[in-house]
Amino acid sequence: MASLHLLKSDSGMALPWSVFPIVKDVTIIGRGRGREPGLDIQLPAFYVGRREAKITRDRSTYVLEHLANRINATWVFAKQSASPKKLALFPGKQHVLNDGDIILIGDYRFVFCLWADDATGYIDDFISEVRSRWEKYCESTPRMPDEIGSGQP
Repeated sequence: MASLHLLKSDSGMALPWSVFPIVKDVTIIGRGRGREPGLDIQLPAFYVGRREAKITRDRSTYVLEHLANRINATWVFAKQSASPKKLALFPGKQHVLNDGDIILIGDYRFVFCLWADDATGYIDDFISEVRSRWEKYCESTPRMPDEIGSGQP
């Protein structure tokens, strides 16, 4: 079963949980406060589109697509050996997700995890490794001040 794990939100807007299982064939991510119909993952922030992104599952392949028709993109730091590759997804653009990809939607940072149902011991180590990789990336990459929030994971 795949899932999104919340690494951090710079906005200070807390979510009631930090693990979002991807169990449906289409998972919609967008702005909401827990009561929005049609949203599977709801982010309580005004700068996130009502329907910001979707993850489509086809057997064991998961595809992320940016939906919102706005200036803001959905960002992916794709796991590429030792150094992640930064991708901007604009409306209609897709990315095939891999284990360890980091997804940025507004100030929310998630890591995409793909694992077997019985591998729960693996998750904590995996998240720690991704956090460490993210910190190293943030320290070594020049960026605009508001591009990734404060730059801390």
